[in-house]
Amino acid sequence: VKWTQRMVAKHGQLTFYAYLVYLKYGKLPSRINLVWCPTLNGELTGEVVVFETTRTVSDILHLHSRIRRAWDGIGKMAEEEMEQIKL
Repeated sequence: VKWTQRMVAKHGQLTFYAYLVYLKYGKLPSRINLVWCPTLNGELTGEVVVFETTRTVSDILHLHSRIRRAWDGIGKMAEEEMEQIKL
């Protein structure tokens, strides 16, 4: 799949990496680069494309909320499984 600037701007993995930087250092990275090395038939083409993007505090808060909901959901499923085991 050919990367585009729009894909980079919306890519959740890059937001997650920015979130980890924020948790460790207390600030967002000033810029984020995605380096794409296209391949053809499993071989590198020699082309290198660098996309620059940023993430905002709002992006980080939204991701944090999604992570929290997932964590809570996993906890609830685990409790339900434990209840089933007890029966």
